[in-house]
Amino acid sequence: MRADATHRFTFDVEGGGSFECIARTRSEAEQVARHAGAPVRPREQARLGSAEGDVAGRRAITGSRLGNPVWKRDLHELVQVLDHVRMRGGAASVLPVAALHPDEIVARGMRPCPEHEHEPGPDGRVPVDARAGVTIHIEEDGGWELRLLLSVPLPECFAQLEWERCEHGNPAVSMVPGCSVWTVAAEVMMALLLSVGMRPGELSAMPMTSDALAS
Repeated sequence: MRADATHRFTFDVEGGGSFECIARTRSEAEQVARHAGAPVRPREQARLGSAEGDVAGRRAITGSRLGNPVWKRDLHELVQVLDHVRMRGGAASVLPVAALHPDEIVARGMRPCPEHEHEPGPDGRVPVDARAGVTIHIEEDGGWELRLLLSVPLPECFAQLEWERCEHGNPAVSMVPGCSVWTVAAEVMMALLLSVGMRPGELSAMPMTSDALAS
């Protein structure tokens, strides 16, 4: 996992518009910018200040409830997947999936998680079908779009987050271009905490194609 961008890059997109991202080097930024969907031309490069970028985003989490060591594994798994999306394109799927032994899943009338088909862990447990999930992708201007998919009523406490209903009726939020993956991760984890009470060790994140997101 890298997630240690030091500069902000702005590109002009052929046909109009701009794309903005953060990265360590121009070559990394150009790799990210290729996912804008059109040829781009570098316009500006600026070193990030102490209150910007991945370093600041990580520092902010350290001082929040997500800085508790019990969330370390979940947080780092999510940041690693988001950094993959930032560098490689596509999208990400994040679910709170509690892992149980197969006989426990049957006994509780549940089913293994169909979206995340993992091999059983060392203790024989497998992920369980989740009640909520967040899909994440980078928009054409370099911003991040987060969308919450929920199979249970949205609790009132979710209003603490400034999410609005998207065209499909799902709670969604857009984050500014060039936003740190640590900041995005914090928003995703708080959404799952406030919507279904995700517990430490339940988060499961994985990259997916943009085509899968559209379907």
